[in-house]
Amino acid sequence: MVNPFTVKTRDEAGNPIPYDHNQRIKEAEFELETLNTLMEKTFADHSLVRERAVAYSSNDPRCPKVCGRFDGGNRSCKHHCDQNHYLGVTRHNELRAGDIARHIAPIQRQMETHRKIIEKEKEKASLPILRNSLMTNLEAFRTLSITDPQYRQKQKNLEKELFEQSQEIDTLEKKWNIYGNIPTMKREIIRPDPIIQTKTKFQSINTRPLIIGGIVGLVGLFLIWRYS
Repeated sequence: MVNPFTVKTRDEAGNPIPYDHNQRIKEAEFELETLNTLMEKTFADHSLVRERAVAYSSNDPRCPKVCGRFDGGNRSCKHHCDQNHYLGVTRHNELRAGDIARHIAPIQRQMETHRKIIEKEKEKASLPILRNSLMTNLEAFRTLSITDPQYRQKQKNLEKELFEQSQEIDTLEKKWNIYGNIPTMKREIIRPDPIIQTKTKFQSINTRPLIIGGIVGLVGLFLIWRYS
């Protein structure tokens, strides 16, 4: 059956079509479902894969007792002389394992390939979503009002979310070598107020009266001491 979700790289006119990760995911999921149906049909076809053989249980009445060591409770001949039944079961299941290796294992490898494609495309498709979410949270962080009653808690939550989102984006971009042009937040340059150097010009003070007053005071003190 033709996959209806096959990714096309060009339109009918031959013009290139932008790559669609989600369409590639649908394509791989369809292939995975188809392979799973094929595997189930292959398992059901016993001409391709033998049925699993199961040995007789210890109380199965079909168990042969030709060894003569039946003690009334142990019907199993697994550890007695007649082990043909158990050897036949082992051989049959070994052949079945070979059938699985030939007919089932290749299908399982193809399924694993498509699982990896789905995982890869989902991670690539998530990058634009993560970037938009990062920008939204960044704008919310920048416009957070300090008058908000929950300002501190919102600030803390946004800082944590921004850090985790940035780490996830960096990891995916490095893993798949896909880098987006995410504008960084404009830094607010805080310039301190200019330092104003003030110079106080003192007026010249007439010191003559002060000198005369000091001399008179000293003379007075001398006279008091002399005549006391």
